[in-house]
Amino acid sequence: MRALFCIVGLFVQFYALAGIETQVSYINGTAFLDYAIHGGSTVPNTFAYSELTDFNPPGNVDWENNYKIISSTGRVELYIDGSAQPLFFKYALEVPVEITYYKLDHTFTTLNHKFRVDYDPVEGSYHRQLDMWQLDGVFAINVRVKGNDPSIQFFADSPLTTGQKEDISKVVKIRVTKEYDKIVNFDYQRSLQWNEIFLSYDNTDNQLNVSWSVIEGAEVYDLEWGFIER
Repeated sequence: MRALFCIVGLFVQFYALAGIETQVSYINGTAFLDYAIHGGSTVPNTFAYSELTDFNPPGNVDWENNYKIISSTGRVELYIDGSAQPLFFKYALEVPVEITYYKLDHTFTTLNHKFRVDYDPVEGSYHRQLDMWQLDGVFAINVRVKGNDPSIQFFADSPLTTGQKEDISKVVKIRVTKEYDKIVNFDYQRSLQWNEIFLSYDNTDNQLNVSWSVIEGAEVYDLEWGFIER
């Protein structure tokens, strides 16, 4: 009589793979250019805010205790939306913004930055569809556009009509992006113990199913197994 003994040895090593994650917010041109075009008694301040989840409020140390930060970048852009209805006149637009950015320790810096885009419908002509500010090591960004800032200016070969300015406001946007790469802190060199691994045999399919509880932060597991036949 022949006996078959199966010994399954499971040694699971796990490690984290970092992946780029993004958070994006927008301000439409119809919002931040409205006062510059139409004036009015109410001066709008338009905002866009982008932060890492769990980063605020100040004093929160979750990021330092729970994550290993690979990289963190903040970006602000004024751009002409290429998917919008194209315009058939030449123009340029300058928009000053107030940018407040936060570091990991929640200290912040506020600065002023002026963005400019240029558009010319003539094929082969100079065209700057996007103007960008970017800084590494940023964990949150707050962007404000003061609606009555006199530095918001339209430029053209001849004075633009109100209708043309309204058309411009429909195709330009401000985009605020947080881009970060992190992994969850854990001991990636620890092997799972025998009582943390679960085996079940499926008679129907003649399969041995191996499972274990998900380990937060782990994205890849190394599984080793073997059997002895006697």
